Amino acid sequence: MQGGVDTIKPYVDDFIRYAKAHPNLTFLVTRIGCGIAGFRDKDIAPLFKNALKVDNIILPEAFVDCLAEWLIESKRPTVYGPPEWFDRLKETIPQPKERGFLRNLFKKKK
Repeated sequence: MQGGVDTIKPYVDDFIRYAKAHPNLTFLVTRIGCGIAGFRDKDIAPLFKNALKVDNIILPEAFVDCLAEWLIESKRPTVYGPPEWFDRLKETIPQPKERGFLRNLFKKKK
């Protein structure tokens, strides 16, 4: 692959905007760049941090795990939501991870 993660970022951002504009569609994201291109999940997953709040984007479990660790290590959750999300996230991480656990933290309450 020519270029680094920064080369991929604009395309991921365009994809997230497209998904938001088309809520009637569901997008199953693959582990892009993590095969032949040689990137690791922890390199690519942060590009999808804004996808966590988009209900019609389903991220690979490996990306979700990396994003959970990234959010805790960088202490950035308050940027993406209310502070209580961070507390809920910290409580969830040590427990066995179930599919979609991080997405559920970001769901809007009715």
